[in-house]
Order: sequence, then C-alpha cells, then structure tokens
Amino acid sequence: MAPSVEKTGEELSALSISPFGTARATVNETVLSDDEVRKMTDYFHATLYLCLGMIYLKENPLLRESLANEHIKRRLLGHWGSDAGQSFTYIHMNRLIKKYDIVSQAWGITPTIQTL
Repeated sequence: MAPSVEKTGEELSALSISPFGTARATVNETVLSDDEVRKMTDYFHATLYLCLGMIYLKENPLLRESLANEHIKRRLLGHWGSDAGQSFTYIHMNRLIKKYDIVSQAWGITPTIQTL
C-alpha cells in the first residue's frame, strides 16, 4: 500500500520554514559585534548621502557652507534607483571577502604574515 500523503497539523507545523520552526538557522553565537554593525551602518549612511549628493547637488557636497539654491542642480540627472541595494550588497560582500580571505583563495595567493 502507498504511504499516506495526508499530514496532521502538528506535522505541518514541524515542517514549517518559519523563524520559530525546526528549519531555522542554528547559529548560536553573535554573527557581528556591535562595533562592526555600527561601522557598517555609518558607512551605509555615508554612501547613501554621497548618492543623493551626486543626484541633487552641483556644489558644496560636504556642506562646508550653508546650503543655498545655487548649490542645487536645476535639472536632476539620475535617480535614486538601486543605489541603496548596491551599497548594501557591496558592504556585506566586502565584509565576507575580508573575513574569509576570498581574493587570495581565488587567485591562489599565499598570504604573507609580516612581523614587526
């Protein structure tokens, strides 16, 4: 006889891929330190500021003087688009490349340890 394909509610909840189900990640440690999160957040905010500055400002991007009408572009070139997604991806991919030394592994480079 063929096995039963009907599942009970309890069996379905056990198979659930929810953050509280049995299929959740098994990471038991802190993935990023508070300092790493702060640095990445600050960098992310800076990249978004630069993206917006390139779209809207023609002068005074660091706001060293009070913002004036002549600093703002009359015709905006570009759009917000994927700036945030690209910055987010770059930040995390760069973190993983550094953490796992992916560049030297990909190019067959043996890392050298310098002593002082």
